[in-house]
Amino acid sequence: MNIFRLAGDMLHLTSIMLLLWKLHKSKSCVGVSCRMQEMYALVFIFRYLDLLWSYISVYNTVMKVVFITATIYLIYLMRVKPPISQTYERSTDKFQYEIYLLGPCFLLGILCTEEYSVAEVLWTTSIWLESVAIVPQLVLLQQMREVPGRTYAAPAAQVFLRVFDWLYIGGQYKLHKVTQ
Repeated sequence: MNIFRLAGDMLHLTSIMLLLWKLHKSKSCVGVSCRMQEMYALVFIFRYLDLLWSYISVYNTVMKVVFITATIYLIYLMRVKPPISQTYERSTDKFQYEIYLLGPCFLLGILCTEEYSVAEVLWTTSIWLESVAIVPQLVLLQQMREVPGRTYAAPAAQVFLRVFDWLYIGGQYKLHKVTQ
């Protein structure tokens, strides 16, 4: 296992756990973009579709399942589960990623894929989508006047995660793809 992959996975897991802790402790999702979580859910579902037909290792499988379920759980908390869902401000978190990001990322996924299979196009789309998934959170933070202090922890962890991903990928693109 590559140290950069492990560090990236742990940072990503930390950012999700920090966000879950914040929501449960404060019973509020003010300052957190559910739209960003929806984009990450799409990223994980597109990328980890191979769970249905491929097995690499226990670690790999567990991390994929944890990322998918934890992200969907975050969306559930913010959209459905009171009292947290009652603090979600749909009018403020209104960045339309379906129009501005999902379409272009899907087009880039089609243009940049190695093979033209559904799984490969979705995997390539997930790479592009992950690179812009934080945009709804940044737009939300820009629109808000006062943001709770702990709200910045998850986006900061995401930035560090990108750094470790880039360090890990450097020349190992195919290996990264196979083990993701």
